[in-house]
Amino acid sequence: MGESQEAGRPSAEQEILAGLPASPRVRRLLQDLESMMMRDGFARLSLDDVAKRLRCSKTTLYRLAGSRDELFALVIELWLARSRDRGWVQYDAATDWPGRLTGFLSAGWWGSRGVSAAFMRDLVAFPVGYDALLRHQDRRQADLEEILRAGVAEGAFQDVHPKLAAALLLSTWRHIVDPNFLASVGITLDEAFIETQRIFTGGLLSADSRRGDAGRQST
Repeated sequence: MGESQEAGRPSAEQEILAGLPASPRVRRLLQDLESMMMRDGFARLSLDDVAKRLRCSKTTLYRLAGSRDELFALVIELWLARSRDRGWVQYDAATDWPGRLTGFLSAGWWGSRGVSAAFMRDLVAFPVGYDALLRHQDRRQADLEEILRAGVAEGAFQDVHPKLAAALLLSTWRHIVDPNFLASVGITLDEAFIETQRIFTGGLLSADSRRGDAGRQST
C-alpha cells in the first residue's frame, strides 16, 4: 500500500540519500543543517553562512547540491521523506485499525516537532520547498484514502467517503502550516497536528472501534 515499508525495500529517505556521497560526515552535515533551518529559518542564509556555521567548506556543500536553493530543497525533501517513513513504520507496528490510523497520522506531529515559525514562514515563501511540501501532502492524502477505504470495508471506521475524508484532512493540514494562522489561534505547529488528529480520528472510528480503543486504554 502506498509507500508502506515492505521487506527489503528502501525507505523514502534512503532513496534520496542513495544519490549522495556515502559518508558519515555528509549525513552529519545534513542533520546539522536541518536543525539550523528548523530552528532559525533559512531565507537569509547564504552558502558562506552555512559553511561557516557548519564548519565545512563550500566545496563540501557543492558535493551535495549545485546551489544554495538546491541544498535547502534537499534538506526539506529529506525531512518530508522521513516523516512519511515514520507514518508507515507506526502503521505497520499497529495491530488494529484505530492504531494503524493513529500511527499513520502521527507522522504529522512527529515531523513538526522543533519546527519554528521562522522556518514555516521561509518554507511557505520558498517555491521549491513549498512545492515539495504540497507533493508530500498529496502522497499522504492518497495513502490515507487507501487506509480509510480498507478500514471502512472492514467496519472499523464509519461509512465515510474515503476520498472526501482524506481531502478534508489534507485541506486542514495545508491550513495549519500557515504561520499567521497558527499565531492567530495561539498554538504551535505540533500542537495543531495533535489536535487535528484527535478530532479526525474521533469522528472516524466506528462505535465498536471506540469501545475497543477505550478498553485498551483502561488496561
